[in-house]
Amino acid sequence: MEKDRTPYTADVGRGEPLPVSPSPSSDEPAESTTLLRISGSSFIFRHEGRCYPMTITQQDARKLRIWSGHHAVDVVVRDEKDQLLESWGYDATAAAAARELVAPMPGLVLSVAVSAGQRVAAGDPLLVLEAMKMENELRAEADCTVEAVHVTPGEAVGKKQVLVEFAS
Repeated sequence: MEKDRTPYTADVGRGEPLPVSPSPSSDEPAESTTLLRISGSSFIFRHEGRCYPMTITQQDARKLRIWSGHHAVDVVVRDEKDQLLESWGYDATAAAAARELVAPMPGLVLSVAVSAGQRVAAGDPLLVLEAMKMENELRAEADCTVEAVHVTPGEAVGKKQVLVEFAS
């Protein structure tokens, strides 16, 4: 049985990631954890029945810096796709530091958007992998240079097969 996933989880480095609902509804229990945008980068964070005003700034594709009062905390956020990939044994946050992009699941390469020697920024699309009748766009986790592309469109790949290598 697959465990329930919330739209987002936030990991502040203190144990188990915290499930967070970005759009609270009136039927959610008071003890649920929610985040409500007030305006711009200002939010109200509700956790265990208490509300905390905060300001959130984005550091990169998955990292946020949260300010509450005069204290800042860096948080790693995982959306539903990240959580699903993680449940299949693929850790997207660990892949950010890796020199390789590996297939998170078996599938078919539909397109490749990069070539060897190309400079990419965090969040840039690298390739599209079709798996379980869904198109999954795999993106760069960090600013880097593509060293080698090991796949071509139409190629079937296995889980954890190296797709793209990055220069160190």
